[in-house]
Amino acid sequence: MKYFSLACLSLSSIASLVTILTSVADMNIITLAVLSIFANTGYTFSKFFLWNESLCIGMGMLVHFLWLSVICWMSLSTFQIFQTFTTISTVQKKDSTRVLVFLLIDAVLCLAIVALNVIVSSVQSDWLSLGYSPSTCYIADPKMTLFTFTLPVGLFICINSFMFLVTLSRICVKADIRKSKDKSRLSAYFRLSTLVGVAWLFGFLAQFTELQLFSMLHTLFNGGHGVFIYMAFGLPLNLKSLSRRLEQKEKNTDSYTTK
Repeated sequence: MKYFSLACLSLSSIASLVTILTSVADMNIITLAVLSIFANTGYTFSKFFLWNESLCIGMGMLVHFLWLSVICWMSLSTFQIFQTFTTISTVQKKDSTRVLVFLLIDAVLCLAIVALNVIVSSVQSDWLSLGYSPSTCYIADPKMTLFTFTLPVGLFICINSFMFLVTLSRICVKADIRKSKDKSRLSAYFRLSTLVGVAWLFGFLAQFTELQLFSMLHTLFNGGHGVFIYMAFGLPLNLKSLSRRLEQKEKNTDSYTTK
């Protein structure tokens, strides 16, 4: 399982990096890919801190925060597209400014959830535990995993589904935007959120059933975030770029033949 997990996370990080290199025009996609790389790297290297209790607990907090950040950012990105097709007012800002504002919102929300786990776990243990295990470098109590990770992820996915359905209904009414770039991005974010939900559903089942199959499926889906991001965003851009180059090559060939 260790080697399987490492292979999945490594492949995910490579795919995220390729997405960054092929999606320079979209800051939301780049940010999502960067957060995915950080989450994969943090989770992979957290196991190297088992020798020190304090460092392991600190890495557990960081991994918890980073995975929440990835899920939350997908919801915030979907919300930006949702604003485009609804009556919710938007303030026109530069891409860099908008990304910084949403990153701040993302950080505050995720830090609040991590803090909730620390506070509740500390109170329940008479301040003997911060809620993160020194033997796994992650959330110690399965119940707290449910309340501070599984449920927030489920909530984000439900919100995404609502925004997707509302936006899709608006798009269907207006024929001129049915093939818009924002519609494609919204659909891609929705598919990513669904895959994330499936991944953590398997993780939840693995915790309570202790079946190796669910654990492997959780590792496969969860470690494949970067691959899913690339397939949703990076691959279409690569295919479009390849199609343009082929069309241009055909035009040049036809022009040369005519001459």
